[in-house]
Amino acid sequence: LPLAAGVPWRITQSPNGGFSHWGRTAQAYDIAPQGSRCVVAMRGGIVHAFDHGYRQTPRLRIFGNYVTIQHDNGEFRHYAHLEAGTFVVKTGQRVEQGQALAMAGNSGYSFGTHLHVQVTRSFAIASQSVPFEFEDLPGSSRKLGVVLSSNRSPLCDCAKPDRNAVMASVGGAPAVA
Repeated sequence: LPLAAGVPWRITQSPNGGFSHWGRTAQAYDIAPQGSRCVVAMRGGIVHAFDHGYRQTPRLRIFGNYVTIQHDNGEFRHYAHLEAGTFVVKTGQRVEQGQALAMAGNSGYSFGTHLHVQVTRSFAIASQSVPFEFEDLPGSSRKLGVVLSSNRSPLCDCAKPDRNAVMASVGGAPAVA
């Protein structure tokens, strides 16, 4: 799970959810914090940070601020709706599983503080999502409710934002949800 060990979060929308998970984002999850809002890497890889300074944009169907992690197996994990100014990673940095990325927020097309997470086989966050399971919830990932992670790392501290984070951009335009 993209959460620090032992911190409760609630899965509020699973794949093919009724509010916004259809089409390219059909295989995504929305997870809302019940305490700490620190988002951590589900797997290790290379970071692409997109802290555009967005707040909530209910009229624009965009992912807001997000981190994409590129994995050695050709997959990409995307963490969206992050709070601007809380990124603790920067583009080009290699992270390990459980390492802090940023704080969950309410940026982009978002209604309430939560994390949107999806896996693709292409770099762009708006690419077709693919099915995946959380290691902590094998076989039951599609259920809504409170979840706890076992994702432990000494690097799971979101308290130190990287004020010098390098933003990646895709033609200067926001990614559309």
